Amino acid sequence: PIPAAGSRIRSVGVLDLDHDGRLDILAIDRERDNIIVAWQLAGGSFELGRFAPESLERPVSMLIADLTLNGADDLLIADSGLPGGNGGRVLVCLADAAGLSGCEILRRTDQIARPQHVAVGDFDGDGRYDVASVDEGSRDVAIYQQDALNVLESPAQTLASLQDGARPSSFAVADLDADGDLDLAVTSPFSNSLTLLSRRANSSYARQELNFFGDASSTRGASQVISADLDGDGLADLVTANAQSDNLLVLLQDSRGRFDRRTNILSLDGGLDGPRTVAAGDLDGDGRLDLITAGGFSDDLLWFRQAGQGVFAPAELIDTGGLLEDPLQLFAEDINQDGMLDLVATGNESDNVVVLIQRPDRAAFFLYNLPLPEGSAPVAVVSGQFLGDDRADIAVASLSGVFIFEQQEKDFLLREVGSGSGEYSPTGLLATDFGGNGRLDLVLANALPPGAIEVFSARIGAGFSSSQLLSGSEVQTDAESFLPAAMVHVDLNRDGEKDFVVANRSGDEMTVFWGGRR
Repeated sequence: PIPAAGSRIRSVGVLDLDHDGRLDILAIDRERDNIIVAWQLAGGSFELGRFAPESLERPVSMLIADLTLNGADDLLIADSGLPGGNGGRVLVCLADAAGLSGCEILRRTDQIARPQHVAVGDFDGDGRYDVASVDEGSRDVAIYQQDALNVLESPAQTLASLQDGARPSSFAVADLDADGDLDLAVTSPFSNSLTLLSRRANSSYARQELNFFGDASSTRGASQVISADLDGDGLADLVTANAQSDNLLVLLQDSRGRFDRRTNILSLDGGLDGPRTVAAGDLDGDGRLDLITAGGFSDDLLWFRQAGQGVFAPAELIDTGGLLEDPLQLFAEDINQDGMLDLVATGNESDNVVVLIQRPDRAAFFLYNLPLPEGSAPVAVVSGQFLGDDRADIAVASLSGVFIFEQQEKDFLLREVGSGSGEYSPTGLLATDFGGNGRLDLVLANALPPGAIEVFSARIGAGFSSSQLLSGSEVQTDAESFLPAAMVHVDLNRDGEKDFVVANRSGDEMTVFWGGRR
């Protein structure tokens, strides 16, 4: 037995309150209106103490549950409040890797309530646990719905400032100096250099300008940069698509983190005209990554097979059936899950998405034309299992809104996600589990001044809903302006929480919203 003389025990639970790996015992003491804690010691014995969260008045019951689904149990307390006071509340004390954080107060605004019991459950079907309390007097149940995890907490921070006029439009995240940390490579059609942002030991970023682009070079107008281990040496390499010089630039990283080996890849027959997008993938199944690009002015898709060691064969033309006009973005992914990579490309002027499914013999592709409303002008496309089945769907951002092409047995079904908040000019679309609930959300970048980031959260059985809108006027950056372009959701500082990094085109900087609970 654990003695607690003079106490009036009302509710009991177990929780590792001090995060020492041992469960402690918590009990509400109605005599003193606080919580008794029996701290478990190393030998299995217990030491009594008290736990009294700030603003606790008259606790009557408690519940221990993982409210935020982060693997750590949280503490919820029904507090009936003092007689003659302003009523009771529910205290939610959230836990993270450091233990319990401060307690949030949930209070009814429609009437004075005196909560007696508390429960958790997904009451609105959005995949997040909500809080319910039973109130004495009114004898009704109050529901407090949990919002999406606020990863976009303002103010943002400036990760690194770029050269004046850089106007970053694309970036890649990888270990670019062979030290084990994640770095960034940033490009812009308006800059004469590739910017490398290398992470230092103190978590700041050193900026290095590599003059691969400009009047003195055969490579100009870098619209996109991607990272991939092209030569199979375990190091991340870089590829840029260069619209002005009609070529691809391959940069192979050596063991010392340098990019001295560079190759310009051209289409010998001139078919590569204005490439603004590039993808890497093993299309032919030979174990080597190939490069696929689209001519923004020639409307062609070109395939450069890798011969080995980062050397690529002349281009092969991929037949698109004349369906694709002004391709702005493409990617390679196994859409139909047959073990072979397929291709997806947007047609900005043809108002469509073209899906190219590889034939079993890898000799050609089956074409699917996915039309959008006239004048949509799609600019960004991603894929993922958005609608709860095992099939890969395709999401696209356009002037007409955000749409999903749901993959059916033999075709795709168009569904509208949202039209954005007010007027907008989409520049990017990201598919990621932004809410931390195991489902893919869609994140839209809007470059129309003052700029904005909008999160469309997946809801069980109800498609998507706009769960957060962060206007550029709310983002405090060094440049005091925010026109987002490319985005990535990645654990940049290796702390176990994903961070949200945005290329800020107007501010000539990289902006970061650090992840984790605040």
